[in-house]
Amino acid sequence: MTDPERMLSELWDEDEPPACDTAFVIAVMERVEQRRLALAAAWLVLATAATGAAAWALAPVLQGLAQPLVQAGPGLGVVAAAAALAAMLWSWTAARPTAQRQGLEL
Repeated sequence: MTDPERMLSELWDEDEPPACDTAFVIAVMERVEQRRLALAAAWLVLATAATGAAAWALAPVLQGLAQPLVQAGPGLGVVAAAAALAAMLWSWTAARPTAQRQGLEL
């Protein structure tokens, strides 16, 4: 073995690869989270479009059902709005423990 080859061999033997490549791990984690975000956004767009289409299709039926509420007076409308708000708050508070178990913050 010639002298330059021995020197290179000794130099390469001194450097060991790192046990964990932090930059690579961070890059992989970032890509995984970007994929999860894109998938969640796609599902959200799909759910919003489906809800909008269902509301548009059911609008005549819902207007017919709401007509007696409108004729009953403004008090019944307030009660219906309060009930809808209570249902939304209940669903939000019920989702918190599930989100916290999955590591999400609401």
